[in-house]
Amino acid sequence: MQKLGVAIVGVSVNSVVSHGKFVEQYKLPFTLLSDSEKIMSNDYGVMGLTSARRISFLIDKNGKIAKIYDPVIPKTHVDEIVADLKKL
Repeated sequence: MQKLGVAIVGVSVNSVVSHGKFVEQYKLPFTLLSDSEKIMSNDYGVMGLTSARRISFLIDKNGKIAKIYDPVIPKTHVDEIVADLKKL
């Protein structure tokens, strides 16, 4: 995503330790943050009954949510985000 001038950040309610293993296993090319206290997950309204739902937010350069992807469809998600980024 460097060519588009964006930062990608993942957030999960899992622990930092579990993230390290996950990032290594899947060779994620972005930062994965731990929200183990569920503060951000609650603020963004993604907490379900027992876990956070998989939702993506496209946040514009002014810090405003430009689009919410709910549900996330892994097969088409990257292409959808890239198309939306090009529209911003």
